[in-house]
Amino acid sequence: MPLDGALSSARPTLVSYQRRNNSVALALLCKLRSLKQRGSLPTLYSNESNHMRPIPSVLVIDDNYSALKALASLMTALGAETVCEAESAEQALEMVEQQQFDLIVSDYRLEGMNGVEFLEQVRAKGNQTPILLLSGAPDKAGVIRATQQPKADFFTKPFRIGELTDAVDKLMAA
Repeated sequence: MPLDGALSSARPTLVSYQRRNNSVALALLCKLRSLKQRGSLPTLYSNESNHMRPIPSVLVIDDNYSALKALASLMTALGAETVCEAESAEQALEMVEQQQFDLIVSDYRLEGMNGVEFLEQVRAKGNQTPILLLSGAPDKAGVIRATQQPKADFFTKPFRIGELTDAVDKLMAA
């Protein structure tokens, strides 16, 4: 069953992590648990398909606790084997120095260092881990700076889960 088809009963299927509205993130967590318990949520990858790639470890970065937990749960539900969490770009930089990740998913608007600055610091250290930046209100300059980096993409919120998995797969293939 296609991913969006599995979620058709879960209107709205849009995922939004707005800082002023944590109820959306909490609703996503509840829906993901429900779909996973029913076995209706496909994994982010499948050994039987060449269309998706395995993602052993993911680092998720967001300074909004509810959004962080929701995104980490989403990555786990979609098949990531290990999901680590960071509440700031600075904390994430320390984690990236200590551990190798297969994918990094970060909010763009973070306290202190923003997602693009984080991306640039990771690349300055020679780390080429694919990085997906998420933003509900991206600025044009930030999008341009992010997309000029290798193995990086900018994804706007809200999004459909199927669109996110497609973006992750494309980024992992780069």
